[in-house]
Amino acid sequence: AVGLQVEFIQKVREKINKLCADLSKEYNLPFELSCSVGYAQFSKDCFILKELLSAADEQLYIEKRIKHSQQKR
Repeated sequence: AVGLQVEFIQKVREKINKLCADLSKEYNLPFELSCSVGYAQFSKDCFILKELLSAADEQLYIEKRIKHSQQKR
């Protein structure tokens, strides 16, 4: 959404991650639920839908790589 701050997206990510962790514990799952979120900022340099989706997809896979590397520790 236009005007949405990146900090807000980070807060949403944190809430989703906490909810996943809480549900994993509550239901005593043999694994931990997780979710990765990709996003892209609409700007004068990036406003074509295909480019926005591509940028969001790239961010999604960056986050996934980070999460997977942290799980291996």
